[in-house]
Amino acid sequence: MILIWGKGRVWEGIRDFLNYFWIEYEIVDDKDCLDRWRLTTECIWSLEETEWIIPSPWVPSHHALYSNFREKLVWELDLVWDILQKHNLDNRFRFVWVTGTDWKSTVSHLIHQGLERLWKKAFLAGNFDVPFARAILNNLDSWGIGVVEVSSFMAYLIKQIPFEIVAWTNFAVDHLDWHRDLKDYFEAKVNLANRAQRVLTWFDLEQVAKELGVDISYLQWQRVDEESLNIANPFLVGQHNQKNLALAGAVLQGLGFELDHIKKALSPIKGLPHRIEFVGQTDWGAKVWDDGKSTTPQALWAALGAMEDRVVLIAWWYDKGADFEILKDLFKSKVSFGVFLWQTSSRFAKIFDQLGIKYVIVNSMEEAVNRALDYSHQNWVNNILFSPACASFDMFKNRKDRVEKFLKAVKNSLN
Repeated sequence: MILIWGKGRVWEGIRDFLNYFWIEYEIVDDKDCLDRWRLTTECIWSLEETEWIIPSPWVPSHHALYSNFREKLVWELDLVWDILQKHNLDNRFRFVWVTGTDWKSTVSHLIHQGLERLWKKAFLAGNFDVPFARAILNNLDSWGIGVVEVSSFMAYLIKQIPFEIVAWTNFAVDHLDWHRDLKDYFEAKVNLANRAQRVLTWFDLEQVAKELGVDISYLQWQRVDEESLNIANPFLVGQHNQKNLALAGAVLQGLGFELDHIKKALSPIKGLPHRIEFVGQTDWGAKVWDDGKSTTPQALWAALGAMEDRVVLIAWWYDKGADFEILKDLFKSKVSFGVFLWQTSSRFAKIFDQLGIKYVIVNSMEEAVNRALDYSHQNWVNNILFSPACASFDMFKNRKDRVEKFLKAVKNSLN
């Protein structure tokens, strides 16, 4: 029997996949099995009897599951692949995996849309709306290339599933609330890359590995130069998106497509929603930008770098142990006023105090939007940028809920 630890959307996809193949399973979560962070006796019996345990990606590496039953833990990707192999269905699929601290979704989107234009036989899975098991189930009657966005949580347990190419966008401090330390976080990404025939990056992977003391001499990796590919796209702003286009182009080259065809395929693709997306303009001419997908300092760095004029910045919730010192220069040159919410506001208030930038700390999205609009109007600041740079835990249901509340507040204020 297989035990699924978690009751969210991903686990519904795994449930339906297992039902399709008539495989017995049980679904539990922390509420069922933990008592003061210890596994209950009844749950231990179930865990000892099960063959595999599929943990939610939100179960951190210090959870009781990892300390007591690590040898039985298998991630969704390996589970699905094992079942496909047993039913001789594994030869229907080829895989490209996209990982990184930031911009995974954008690069996955570009590769998928490029494949759709070049070949028509591709599907998107992973961190996107369609979990991996669901995507495979939806495509069992066909064949094609799966473009899979993979977080470090997903990569942490991968043991057997093979793939052709890993596109690795960048690496920076993040998820230290889940991983033991930065090296552990990096090694999770390396564990993913180790399964690939080829690894493509737009950063110096060897330098990062050297700084963290991780041996990657066995990896077949290549750094992509955006200038050599020179892929133009009027819809994607910022230097980081030039790198994203180049990385997507290099992946498509690696899959066998010609560069001229790749450029034509990638040039008209629009960016994903909530990635430095223009959402409206005020009566006094200020532009409002939605970068609600931003959950890291690097994402905020990219958004600020893409702004031509100074901004009123709406940011921050739950920071995941990230390092925001890298943003000081951009804060100084691009931010006129800050509007901060909730848990980590005091950390950024200190940075803004050091830089002499005015700010306000508020307790709701409606108040945040109203204060940002008021400051923009009174001081003629041309841009209002919503780029949280943090996770949405606790204050919002999820990232989607946070963005929806921002857009609703903007709509109410501008009407």
